[in-house]
Amino acid sequence: MSNKCTLNSQKPLENPDNSYSHNFKGKFCICDSEDSDETRESEMFMCVGCQDWFHSTCVQSANNSHNLAGKEFHQTTIPQVPLENLEEFFFVCEKCLQNWLYIPSAYKEYIYTEEPSKRNRVDECPVKTSEFPKFPYHVFVKLTWLDERCKCSSCEEFFPKEFEIIQKLDNRTLLEELEAEAEKIFEEEQEEEDPEEEEVFSELSNMPHETQLEIAQGYNLLRESLSEFVLDLQGSVCNLQQV
Repeated sequence: MSNKCTLNSQKPLENPDNSYSHNFKGKFCICDSEDSDETRESEMFMCVGCQDWFHSTCVQSANNSHNLAGKEFHQTTIPQVPLENLEEFFFVCEKCLQNWLYIPSAYKEYIYTEEPSKRNRVDECPVKTSEFPKFPYHVFVKLTWLDERCKCSSCEEFFPKEFEIIQKLDNRTLLEELEAEAEKIFEEEQEEEDPEEEEVFSELSNMPHETQLEIAQGYNLLRESLSEFVLDLQGSVCNLQQV
């Protein structure tokens, strides 16, 4: 990163109070590749923790190399890159996962593997009854874990703020879908021609600009007054005197 600030020429290239990953130098993934059209040919995933981007091929190769027989953290089922329904998972790199080992320890069934793990059904908090052994793998975790996980006070202490962002983004996606549906309905209604509306708009368009503004202001005032009137009613019956 060599571009100087255009607003303050004396500003240093790096802020000593910040922490910089290799992304700052235009590099990504565990392969430390520079961003280019060639490196973008491989599908990439962003870790919710460090926000670094990782190639799917590098992720799978790293997981396979970690899973050597005889190692203390050898797994019978290797964490995999989902081949479909990627929108149902979030990605956590191996480095960040070491800070959140309670996930593979207590919620292993939510990690995508060759063969799904059986759910460990217990009445008490699964985190309290689990040990946290080393788990040096990149993982894809089901989004459903965010809602189905234990939410006792102990688990809430473990729950990272980074995962709260996922929930907000997920809610935002739902909101965007609802807005898109509402916009679609509105457009469909607009396509239905109303002769009376067309006549009114035709008359308005022929009026002087000042008159159009007065009508628009009057309409807004009427709408605001009606809104306040309805709120004051609070569900009661409207009588002639109130009108």
